[in-house]
Amino acid sequence: MRIGTVPLVVMACAALAACAPNSVKPDLFGQNIKCTGHDCAADVTVTSVGSTCIPDQILDIDLKTGDAGYKTITWKMATEGYEFSGESYKFGIFIKNNPFNEFKEANVLGNGKILVIKFNGTSSGKDYRYAITVRKSTGSKDFCDTLDPWMIS
Repeated sequence: MRIGTVPLVVMACAALAACAPNSVKPDLFGQNIKCTGHDCAADVTVTSVGSTCIPDQILDIDLKTGDAGYKTITWKMATEGYEFSGESYKFGIFIKNNPFNEFKEANVLGNGKILVIKFNGTSSGKDYRYAITVRKSTGSKDFCDTLDPWMIS
């Protein structure tokens, strides 16, 4: 292979990798949110750039820590002017991969400031990719970009 074609091959491989489906859980240097007892909590913040709003990345939620069995997972909106969506067509949380009947009773509470879901905790060793849907709570109530973190059981 000629030296001039090496950069083209590298760029092509990088482009293909970028287009691949995101099915591999990212490792954020081993950091995650540890659940204590039967409760897990995570704050959600939003960054606004012009008319675009983007939820900030949150750490993975580690459902293996704390007490065994069911857990209540709660996300709290920490940025004023934003809320979790309670709309049926674009609800506040969506479990992206097969939830194996582990999740139930998803609710948006507190005027959109709190999102809660129950985790049964009957199986382990599974990673769950989910989406958090946030929107502006005033004015046009436009939706923000979707946040795609993980839960580990």
